[in-house]
Amino acid sequence: MKYQKTLLPFAAILLAACSSKPYEPLPIVEFDNEKSIAMNIANQTDLTKDYERGMETYKSPLRDLSIKEIEDNKANFKDAVSASSAMKAVGVFRLLTGDIGGLGSVGMGYINDMSRSKHYAKSPRWIAVESVSKYPNSLDATIAIQEKITQAIIETFGEYGVEIEQIEKSNGYTDHVALYNGIRFQAGFGGNKAMLTNESFYSDTLRIQATSLNKEDVSGLSYTLGLNNTTKGFIVLGVSKHIFYEGSDLGIDDFTYDIYMEKLTRKLGGNYYYYEPNYTAYRDINGKKYTITNDHTPKIYTNGKRYDFVEVVK
Repeated sequence: MKYQKTLLPFAAILLAACSSKPYEPLPIVEFDNEKSIAMNIANQTDLTKDYERGMETYKSPLRDLSIKEIEDNKANFKDAVSASSAMKAVGVFRLLTGDIGGLGSVGMGYINDMSRSKHYAKSPRWIAVESVSKYPNSLDATIAIQEKITQAIIETFGEYGVEIEQIEKSNGYTDHVALYNGIRFQAGFGGNKAMLTNESFYSDTLRIQATSLNKEDVSGLSYTLGLNNTTKGFIVLGVSKHIFYEGSDLGIDDFTYDIYMEKLTRKLGGNYYYYEPNYTAYRDINGKKYTITNDHTPKIYTNGKRYDFVEVVK
């Protein structure tokens, strides 16, 4: 599959919040035909960059996997779970666990590289780009991006007949519960609107950079979210997989996480991306944590498509 060279190259224009350390925009990384589409997108962010904290240097574990590595991961993951007394398989694709890093190290390879990493690539994130001509300031842009993603998530659930209940927490965060035929599921995608009244938060959440959707046409300045993890918090989190796995017998047609994310990102359009590492986890309505065991590759969803971090077959 050929990839058009039109995905998120970012140029270096600096906007630093007066109360924060100056932001150094990430350099443009030229498209590499030897790498996957997912890796070419991630290369425009800090997901693939090493970073220092204190005396430590954290190397990114994110890379394209070979088909052999993926097959080995499947077998090694299954064997490690079978040998672990702390893990419990639940159904076909779920594992009741607190941390897959506890599965052990023998033969686990890339699984442990990602699960034990302290790098940003271990966590999912939204990446968004909006033109500065659409919004007068960073606060308006931050709120607009938050509401656009949140509304698209709710509307996409609605297409399946799933209702969303919003829960305001005392710490300022908003959580969501999915309702279907009276059954409640954790829905995720929480955010913190209360913090948006703090200028140092929203000015450090979005970055203004020159962006281009192709390498020849720089279209001007844009508000960018998720290129760099130096922000003080995510304004919208990801959708929980709770309903897609524990609600798999609800009888809803085409109700899988992949199909849902493809519909959601198609609704958002080509300037919105959702990065997700492999072996993701979710919590159920009672707080129990589950790891998805058939989730073998990191991936990026955008504009109705899923791109996996898999080596290009020559």
